[in-house]
Amino acid sequence: MRVNHKSALTLEGVEAERVNMNWRTRDNHVDCGVFCMRHLETCMGDKTVNWTCGLPKESKQQQSVLNDLCIKYLTKILLSDTNTHRSKIIAQTAKFAKKTNEEIKDLLDKGWEKRGERI
Repeated sequence: MRVNHKSALTLEGVEAERVNMNWRTRDNHVDCGVFCMRHLETCMGDKTVNWTCGLPKESKQQQSVLNDLCIKYLTKILLSDTNTHRSKIIAQTAKFAKKTNEEIKDLLDKGWEKRGERI
């Protein structure tokens, strides 16, 4: 396939290499976006033998780090100045913050019940 881009010739003929990463997973099939964002954030173009993205091996600890990164990336996206829904999200968050623990639990329970409708 030919690509009309000035840098395309630089990559022509380069063979892709699958990097053996210590943090690779066998059982996690849902966090690929978080892994991708972390890789984009930490890979600086150096040799892959020296590259680490700060993720531990597949474990409960890794899942905890992935959850924290997911919150970090989601927050940055939602509160970005380029997000056209930013002000609405901020207003909804302020409204949510005023809810009681019982109201929050009820909302979460209803959300779990209806999650199949959203997928």
